[in-house]
Amino acid sequence: MSLRRSRFTICLIIAVIGVGALLGAAIAFASNGNAPVAALAGGTTAGTAEPANVENLAEAVTRWNLESSDTRLNTPLASQAADLLTNVGNGNDTLSAFPTASGQVCFEVKAAGTCGRVDTPTGITFAILSGGSGGTRLYGVAADQVTRVQVQVNGDRSDALLRNNGFYFQLPAGVGGADIEQVVSYWSDGSSHVFPVHPK
Repeated sequence: MSLRRSRFTICLIIAVIGVGALLGAAIAFASNGNAPVAALAGGTTAGTAEPANVENLAEAVTRWNLESSDTRLNTPLASQAADLLTNVGNGNDTLSAFPTASGQVCFEVKAAGTCGRVDTPTGITFAILSGGSGGTRLYGVAADQVTRVQVQVNGDRSDALLRNNGFYFQLPAGVGGADIEQVVSYWSDGSSHVFPVHPK
């Protein structure tokens, strides 16, 4: 397994992790250090459906901290891990997440994970997993104020499943991550925020 964290402020992270390629999108901004994600705010949970995958990501975060002087990730709080979504998409995926001490949120599907912030102008962080029997899917974590997430593929916008601060979008067969043009978050105040992925 290979998990890598980019050191760029605005980045696309590419890693080969078991079943396919992961493209993670994250924006790092100054924040108050507390990610507004209610699903991860309850302290220690009863655990997750795939604890080994969560532990692997937590170990990767610890390694990233040792490899870099960048301390934005800080200590992974894996004891607060929670399953945000279960049995979704063609791969019957589970989306698990946990916070870090510095206010980031780390998340994974099929042991393909990354970290990002949701206290940002878009209120979302996400990744794209390609390959394996589940096809290509986009998944991530949304802040509490996000009420809807849409994914634009080849000019058409479709709703992602959004529940419990997690969101997930299954791409149709034959459509890959390069076809995703943008991800749009809609907030409870009526505003919308566009995250360009591969603008055409």
